[in-house]
Amino acid sequence: MISLELNPPSRPSLDEIYEKIRRYNSFDAFIITELAMRREEDRWMDTMYTAIKLKEATGKRIIPVMTSRESTKRGILSRILMAIHGGIDELVIVRGDQSPYGGAFGMTTVEIIRTIRSLCERFSKRVTVYVAANPTRDLEGEIVRAAEKLSSGADAVITQPTLDTNLLRKFIAGLRERGFDNPVIGSIMILNSRNSAEMMERRCGIRFPEWFKEELGRGNWRDSLLTSIREIADICDGVHISPIAEQDFSVLLAEEARKILRDRDEQLPIFLP
Repeated sequence: MISLELNPPSRPSLDEIYEKIRRYNSFDAFIITELAMRREEDRWMDTMYTAIKLKEATGKRIIPVMTSRESTKRGILSRILMAIHGGIDELVIVRGDQSPYGGAFGMTTVEIIRTIRSLCERFSKRVTVYVAANPTRDLEGEIVRAAEKLSSGADAVITQPTLDTNLLRKFIAGLRERGFDNPVIGSIMILNSRNSAEMMERRCGIRFPEWFKEELGRGNWRDSLLTSIREIADICDGVHISPIAEQDFSVLLAEEARKILRDRDEQLPIFLP
């Protein structure tokens, strides 16, 4: 799978996001984020509503993100039901920042996965569940947490942007050693300056290799990202692209990743809902 990250519209219109999906037809799927860094009053369009409408209108694989600490248990449950009954058959579950409601009201990622599995069985539905992992923050801890999520019923892992391929290999090896052969999709973030990379590190807990930040400082972001996506596609079962800057460059990255994935000797998993 090669996927592109899109934000829900901040204005009362889906036209702009329709146009992006039409233009960026190199992608197998589009992941609709929760806009965790935006203020609540700026979030005009609900992520789940956006995903349902986009899937109905385009027929594409539209995958909304659900944040486990974004709401109360009742709110999270209502969003799961909205997804199931709205025709959404793929979801990304992430932990997110600490809920303003406090831990007693939220749900853990594992609880959400188990709830999805229970409701899917009840309504005879099938939902593919992707979970997030950040190997750059705490490698051993992330392996353990990802294994727990897969044991609870998740289908695949999507990493946070991980340009350190040694870390990525160790993360995948750690899962394989624990008996999990689920697909791992590596992420890459399009950044065009060292300042933007350091800002994302501060805000999101992502860690970029020093060599990458040095190349950004020299203005070599295009070549660095092309090199990185080739390496990621050679290691992982798919690639996810998050275009923080230079969105049109995502098409070239997708094409490069597809070449590598197509030429891989081993049979890659076919992972469809």
